[in-house]
Amino acid sequence: MSLRPYIPIEKDNLPEKFEFPFGIQTFIFGINYNSSEGYFTVDLYKADGTALVIGEKMVANQPLWSDVINPDMPAERIIPMDESDPTTDITFDNFGTNVRLYIDNLEEVND
Repeated sequence: MSLRPYIPIEKDNLPEKFEFPFGIQTFIFGINYNSSEGYFTVDLYKADGTALVIGEKMVANQPLWSDVINPDMPAERIIPMDESDPTTDITFDNFGTNVRLYIDNLEEVND
């Protein structure tokens, strides 16, 4: 069972575009797979179709759009990761099963 909520992706339907709500805002996600290079990308649009980010490459354990400063972006951190194995790379075989787009809403615990 996942500790964090995640955005479900049907990798067999790629390229895929779908709406996803964050609080009171809805965004449109585009998920693509570059089969010649072996990586996934994410496009993000406002609900009206205005592009915010196109072609963001997914990197395991790295938040999406961490280098984008735009007040229209979702406040939530979205991280492609495998909760059971933080060293996992993203492959076509493990994406959507072990590696998912998690919404990182867990509180950090300081010892």
